[in-house]
Amino acid sequence: MFGTWTVTKVLCSQCKGRQPAEVGTEIILSGTAFTDPFSTTCASDVAYPNRALSSLEAVKLFKLPKGAQKLLPAGGTVTDTRLNCGGGPYARVLFLGGDKAIYLFESVDFLIERKAH
Repeated sequence: MFGTWTVTKVLCSQCKGRQPAEVGTEIILSGTAFTDPFSTTCASDVAYPNRALSSLEAVKLFKLPKGAQKLLPAGGTVTDTRLNCGGGPYARVLFLGGDKAIYLFESVDFLIERKAH
């Protein structure tokens, strides 16, 4: 889960024709800090509490749009992870496995992909 993640696609049911300015935005996660342009930059006291959810549970719990649902592993699990700083949650990411994840953000979700180094 650690590394540089880049928004590659905007996932929402009302996004047709929308110019996604968020594409290209980078989110950086490490064991000691994270940089998240959509919420906050946390230089210390980070934590990543997580839990495994079935794909079906994730769809129901987060009311994912169809574009996001298509990315989930069929019959598999995802890792629901909070980005915490100073004890408080700032963001939530569904890690799909490999180098793909969905960043949950208000009424719009973002497909994020980890860059190979």
